[in-house]
Amino acid sequence: MKKEVFLISWTDKPLMTMMWAFSNMHNSVPDTLEEFESDNTTKFGSDLGRIKSSFIKMLAANPHSSVLEFVNTNWMIRGGSRAFQQQLTRTRLAAYSIQSMRIVNVERFFEEEMFHIPERFSSDEKSAVKSEYLQAMKSAQESYCKLISLGAKVEDARGVLPLNICSPITMSINLRALSHMLETRLCNLAQDEHRLFAEKMVKEISTKLGAEFDPLFRKPCEKVGHCTMPVNCGKTQYKLDKAYENIDLDLWLKG
Repeated sequence: MKKEVFLISWTDKPLMTMMWAFSNMHNSVPDTLEEFESDNTTKFGSDLGRIKSSFIKMLAANPHSSVLEFVNTNWMIRGGSRAFQQQLTRTRLAAYSIQSMRIVNVERFFEEEMFHIPERFSSDEKSAVKSEYLQAMKSAQESYCKLISLGAKVEDARGVLPLNICSPITMSINLRALSHMLETRLCNLAQDEHRLFAEKMVKEISTKLGAEFDPLFRKPCEKVGHCTMPVNCGKTQYKLDKAYENIDLDLWLKG
């Protein structure tokens, strides 16, 4: 199923709003954002663009980034599996609304390809693994439809639906929480579906809020120059963090 991400709405003048909130910590600021923006335009003139870019880079490097919470974003995510949604909703500082499969009948989810196929399965069209996976999806739909035809309610029949069935989800989240969430999910160690959605969200932010926001959304290894995880993906320089030196990692990371 096609995976789509749409940034539906966001705080008006997001960058200026954060600059206003930050300036208030050290100076007196006007009572309106319009007056604050006008003052800065007069003060910096054509150099205001560089000032804004510098401000974002400072926030990206600074752990004290509370002003990011002054900007809220609202998202529509389509084509995400329920497995992905379970991971997504671990981010607590956000609001979610997920299509209810207690109410919505999805008796044609297999024909309409409303399910996620793992990246590793899709790489080989003739793979026996992919064939078995598709058969399991088809069987789940058949069982679901049979239960409903026998009189089961949709809310009870949904119990046989696969974890990788897809449904739309909307999310409201501030930039600080979003930056942290995307940082972890952009990592090469993240599951393929979540990493794909993370990459799409970064592109949406860059397109709609502006490329100056890009420094806020980078992989952890890009921020510090090496991998920060207890295990390594093999694609970046690895440096074991001192916090892990005296920990039996195999005890906690084995499958």
